[in-house]
Amino acid sequence: MKNSLILGFLSATCASIVATIASFSFYKYTYFGRKIIYFFIQIMIMFPDIILGISLLLLFILFDFELGFYTLLISHITLALPFATITVFSGFRGLNKNIIEVGRDLGASDYDILKKLIIPIISPNIIAAFLIAFTLSLDDVLVSYFVSGPQYEILPLTIFSLARMGTKPEVNAICTLMLLISVFLIMLSQILLRKKDD
Repeated sequence: MKNSLILGFLSATCASIVATIASFSFYKYTYFGRKIIYFFIQIMIMFPDIILGISLLLLFILFDFELGFYTLLISHITLALPFATITVFSGFRGLNKNIIEVGRDLGASDYDILKKLIIPIISPNIIAAFLIAFTLSLDDVLVSYFVSGPQYEILPLTIFSLARMGTKPEVNAICTLMLLISVFLIMLSQILLRKKDD
């Protein structure tokens, strides 16, 4: 459980940061390939986890990565990034574009505009993206199955291996707890997004 929480927190944090930067670039700048990149981000949501897991495993084998914590972290960031980007970008779409112009007129750089104006406004989207990414990491079995090593064990794979040996009360209790945590986190993310829209 400890390993799963650490992995979930780190992957969700990285995914949220990258998603915020990517969303800001989609919102603020016009460049070649912008629409294509966003299209591929949307397509990645529909990718089956098994294809993503096998693809990442082949990539790690190609670059001679040792399977363990870092391969799991990279995989979970990759898994969560499309969901986080779309969640954060939906906040940027609701922004008034005059905010950036006002910030520029007052002498703020792009970094200051992002830090002091935009992030406080879209913070509910960023928190919602973090919660979604954390939930994805906490519940992932398929991708983790391919990219995990024997040195770093996480709860979903432990539950999966225990369930294969037969259903026990302990497994049922852990699965119920995981389900309740996941539902709570997703509901919390939706509440944050609705409050922002109101």
